[in-house]
Amino acid sequence: MKKILKISGYFFAAVFAIAILLVLFTQTGWFKDIVKDQVESIANENLNGTLSIGEIEGSIFGDLQIYDIRIIQNDSTFLYCRGLGLDYSLAGILSNNIKINFIIVDSLYLNLKQIDDSTWNAMRLVKPSDKAEPDTSASDFDWSIFLNLFEIRKSKINIDALDTASVIPEEIRDINLKASASITPETKQLKIGHFSLNTSSPYMTLRDLLLDVKMKGEKVELQNLSIETSANKINMSGEYFVDNSGISNLSFITSPINFNEFKSFLPGININGSPIITMSGKYQNSDAEFKVNISENLQMAEITANINDLNSKPSYQIQSTISNINAGYWLNDSSMTTDINAFLKIVGSGTSLEDINLNADMNIYDSKLINRTLNTLSLNAKLDRNNVETNIKLISDFGSLDGL
Repeated sequence: MKKILKISGYFFAAVFAIAILLVLFTQTGWFKDIVKDQVESIANENLNGTLSIGEIEGSIFGDLQIYDIRIIQNDSTFLYCRGLGLDYSLAGILSNNIKINFIIVDSLYLNLKQIDDSTWNAMRLVKPSDKAEPDTSASDFDWSIFLNLFEIRKSKINIDALDTASVIPEEIRDINLKASASITPETKQLKIGHFSLNTSSPYMTLRDLLLDVKMKGEKVELQNLSIETSANKINMSGEYFVDNSGISNLSFITSPINFNEFKSFLPGININGSPIITMSGKYQNSDAEFKVNISENLQMAEITANINDLNSKPSYQIQSTISNINAGYWLNDSSMTTDINAFLKIVGSGTSLEDINLNADMNIYDSKLINRTLNTLSLNAKLDRNNVETNIKLISDFGSLDGL
């Protein structure tokens, strides 16, 4: 018995020693060169290009640093990354649990080029595979993956588009991102704590983007989406039920909009003013309602709508109110000065000519058009399939009208 115990002790000691030696072997430069060569070889078999790695440091068991990653495509650099850092734990892998402490991408450069057939070089980077995609539709995802930090630092994308007059920027630089994510059989969550960049030709600055979105069961919850540029800001929140088991809703609000920021992307835009836009909406079981408000000082336009049976024969009621609208102010043209107050109501059902039934009332009151008074303009229109009835009443400096 003692002899068996002694042999068992020697055996386990030998196994432990071999394991220690293997771990130590993975720390050698020779082993890391082997890993680097294998990664390059496997990648190059599947790429229309050439991958090269400068150096690998750290341990494959949880702490890796990879330097000078480069992909050459058609004799030019498609991608370069000065450093890629990974820190992870394999302790829970046997229980389908993976924890990644961080993935840090330092100084990434990407060169995107549009080819003559309007496709992009990135679309041709990976060789097409003859292997059939595995069928995973019947399998359940039973892994838990936690990524505490995904960070991109000081990165840049060069874009060479065929259409030089397009609004696609020539360069996206100063890209910085901090995010985290988690995936479990029950929930999925993504958080972006910071995202910023600058574009050139046309120019724009994204100061910060914040995102917190979570999916649990059939519910997707957008807890926060905030987008801030150098001159504008939008905040959005809401929730969506995939199976219609709850009321889906969405709301957002802008800061006073500065249209000048969009002129380089939309050269034809020439809108004056800085309105605030708010919107809220709800949806459940093919019934929807929403409200949009656009306002600046005393000028305001508001639209509310209720729509039922969207998936069959919809019925709807839409109302709009505008107050003190000065077209000359918005168009930056004093010759178009107005002061419009109006109310519009539309009640109807159906969408095609065969089944539509529509009743619309519009009333413009106490208004001015190009320095002329418009006391009242009332219009009623009824549309029942192919039958149309209208009635109009006008009282103004232009004259009066009462009839069809």
